[in-house]
Amino acid sequence: MRSKAIIAALFATIVGGQLVLAETVKIDACSLIAKADVEAVMGKLKEPAKADTGIQGEKTCEFTNEAGQWSKISVYGADRWGMQKGSVSEMKPTALAKLGEEAFWVQRGSSAELYVRKGKYILEVDSSGGIKFAKPIAEKAIGNLK
Repeated sequence: MRSKAIIAALFATIVGGQLVLAETVKIDACSLIAKADVEAVMGKLKEPAKADTGIQGEKTCEFTNEAGQWSKISVYGADRWGMQKGSVSEMKPTALAKLGEEAFWVQRGSSAELYVRKGKYILEVDSSGGIKFAKPIAEKAIGNLK
């Protein structure tokens, strides 16, 4: 029983002083975009995409091109939207039109972080190739997020 409490705590967030359990996502993030679409943006990939599950239950897929640049897709529940917006609010997020129900991106060093809310999901695309890689990958992937 104690292990269930620990697991629940790992998938929880404090929002407005209240404990909120994160939605469990059952999507294969790598299925959201074809290899050919990734290579059209990033160039030839060095290795196959790497699927994983993050510490808060988000499903991830990471791509690395032959030049060593990377992009990572993460999918998680829209219940974390307010937290994500708040965590980057001081980084001057730039709104993006016509991408999901709401979208924005921020520059973090030389990398970009792009967030899209669509229905009950958030799609996050992080990339060392900046917005030049993140936006077209997000545009392709969001169309496959149902």
